[in-house]
Amino acid sequence: MKKLIAPLFVLFLLASAFVPAKKGSLYTSPDAAFSVVFPASFTVDKTQGESYVTTKIMGEADGINYMASSTIHETDLSTTDNLEQVSLEAFAERLSGNVLSTSTYKFKNIVGLKANIISEANNMEMEYIVVIDGNIQYQFIVFTNISEYNAKAAKSFFKSISFN
Repeated sequence: MKKLIAPLFVLFLLASAFVPAKKGSLYTSPDAAFSVVFPASFTVDKTQGESYVTTKIMGEADGINYMASSTIHETDLSTTDNLEQVSLEAFAERLSGNVLSTSTYKFKNIVGLKANIISEANNMEMEYIVVIDGNIQYQFIVFTNISEYNAKAAKSFFKSISFN
């Protein structure tokens, strides 16, 4: 019996070395049906408006800022044409940013808009995703100083987004 335990213990130690470590902190929305992994800890701020509730989740790691937000409206937003484009333009304008490129963002049957934005006035580069699904508007943003932007970190964050 002792001869069997030692090899099993060694096998267990070797196998556990190949289990990938959890990278980051998972946020799962209790009411907006999405989740995302932040590369570090995050804070959650909730704002109640007259006809909406916004939840903003923010984190920072290695000088890069990560944000996810969901705004639940009383009315269905998906019937309004080009609302993602309007949201993108308003966001870029608010930051004095220039939209460098846009593309379609897709997650299964969820479709939105993804953009790269530079704000020279604020020395920021960012990637921005906006999705409208029914009465919920989702926004996901990665931003940092222009000289420190890390597209690989942004891609990893965006890849972790999941809609339930």
